[in-house]
Amino acid sequence: MNTLEQHKKQVNDALLFTGKVGFTNAENLQLVANRKRRGFPTQLVNLGLLLSRKMAGGNLIFGLSKMGADTIGVKQFDIHKLTLGRVEHALTAQAVTLVAIKDLGVVDYEFEPQNISRDTRPDVIWIFDDGSKLYIEIELSAKSISDGDMDRFFMKLLSRNTLVVFRDQTLYSRYIMQTRKYIETGIPEWTRINGKWVKFDAFVKFDRDEWDNIEFQLYKEGVSTKLSLIFEAIGFGY
Repeated sequence: MNTLEQHKKQVNDALLFTGKVGFTNAENLQLVANRKRRGFPTQLVNLGLLLSRKMAGGNLIFGLSKMGADTIGVKQFDIHKLTLGRVEHALTAQAVTLVAIKDLGVVDYEFEPQNISRDTRPDVIWIFDDGSKLYIEIELSAKSISDGDMDRFFMKLLSRNTLVVFRDQTLYSRYIMQTRKYIETGIPEWTRINGKWVKFDAFVKFDRDEWDNIEFQLYKEGVSTKLSLIFEAIGFGY
């Protein structure tokens, strides 16, 4: 592939990715295009294919221009309607997904799949070439314990193969401690009645194989924990 063809492919890959996710940042665009040198997103803006917006805190995000959307045949996403909280969460999901495509063999992905109910919807689904799926959750802030949000979150995790990604070491450690509690005592049972969550006195306990479905990972730190290891440690008295 000559330089011109390679550049066209990089541009097309960047547009297709941006069209799929709605908005992204420079780092993720460079990952998509496999470009190490900075300046690629600016080139796309200068070509009229992308628009940029500076968010609070100085973060710069990019979305398709009308020309860029028409080029790949998708509807333009309005990046000016985004909130800061949604941006940080989504950019982290995008980054870990792009790394997984390169390093883990992910062949397809879907962000916030709308065909799954809100209560059980993951942040991303990764699909592998054998058809298997891994459900991804991005945790930037702690779930509430008093209203059962944490309880229900863990019940969701235990229902399928899940990777939970944290950006903060303290939050990561807090969830590890919560895991120990749930393994030892069980998870309180909640049921939605007339649109409201109601807590029952019953506790649900899970075995090692079910905890083995979940892995916690600290973003960009190379730190991860299979929750079955915590189950085993408790079994040995640690």
